[in-house]
Amino acid sequence: MNPVAAELGHVPGGLRARLRVYRRVDPVRTGWQLGSTSAAYALAWVLAYFTLRHALWLMPLAVLLAAGFAIRLFLLMHDCGHRSLFHSPRVNDAAGTMIGYVVFFPFRFWQHYHAIHHAVAGDLDRPDGDVPFTMSVADYRRATPWNRRAYLLVRHPAVMFGFAFLYFLVIVRFPQSDSPPDVRRNIHATTLVMAVTVAAASLLIGFQTYVLVQLPIHVAASAMGSWLMYVQHQFDGVYRVRQDEWDYVAAALRGSSHYSLPAIPQWFSANIGFHHVHHLDPKIPNYNLQLCHEENRDVFTTTKTVTTRDCWRMVRRPLYDEERRALVSAPDLS
Repeated sequence: MNPVAAELGHVPGGLRARLRVYRRVDPVRTGWQLGSTSAAYALAWVLAYFTLRHALWLMPLAVLLAAGFAIRLFLLMHDCGHRSLFHSPRVNDAAGTMIGYVVFFPFRFWQHYHAIHHAVAGDLDRPDGDVPFTMSVADYRRATPWNRRAYLLVRHPAVMFGFAFLYFLVIVRFPQSDSPPDVRRNIHATTLVMAVTVAAASLLIGFQTYVLVQLPIHVAASAMGSWLMYVQHQFDGVYRVRQDEWDYVAAALRGSSHYSLPAIPQWFSANIGFHHVHHLDPKIPNYNLQLCHEENRDVFTTTKTVTTRDCWRMVRRPLYDEERRALVSAPDLS
């Protein structure tokens, strides 16, 4: 069974019924989202190529634009992973797989491990699927000096965001030991599509030119995407408990933030800033998340609203102190 489907059983029946109305899928809106975002990404990619050849000084803007559309595509794939973008599970899976080929990320891998994230987010005892695991102060003190240094290195913002592209481009090509067979097949299929794409593009415009366009887009998209995935579970008062105390609803409402973004970044990120709504019911399509938030504010009174400034401050605190019930940095332990 999908871990998310299993955990949703812990949501009280009355609340489930209240949220179910926001699960409605609008096929026209879904089709427009996929078609317009795909076309915009292709056009932005061509623009980045054009600026490389004829207006290098404009290329950073073109790269950021293409990266924004790549992130939006990834988040539409994310909705397909939860099977919330179409009525049919098969169509969700097919669309998600195709988007994964476009952004070079294996859809089934994302679907599997992201579902685990939803099922354990906020639990200090269980690995967090696709989001970096937060170590408690007690676990950090018990760790070896080498493991401590490695953990803090990986959690340094320059590494976690600056080198995120290595995860999305390289590390994900190698199945994990516990990956199911369908996940393994999808990883290899996505890698094959990526190789064919690179080969075809190299014949058309040259390998070096292709890399000079695609790699900056991938680096920027990976950094911004990793930021969105990570910071929405890192804030003052975040819910972190041991497994025997863990509760699905509390983890959704108090372990996920409402990331308040300006209109344009909110659009590019497909409303994922309403993360508390998404974690409470992942079957709600991205275009209904804001409406659900606004019409059910009484449900979300315990959810923390954060800004980018808040996120940047908290990203420097990679440890959770269970006694203080707060995120802390390593120097705070001395």
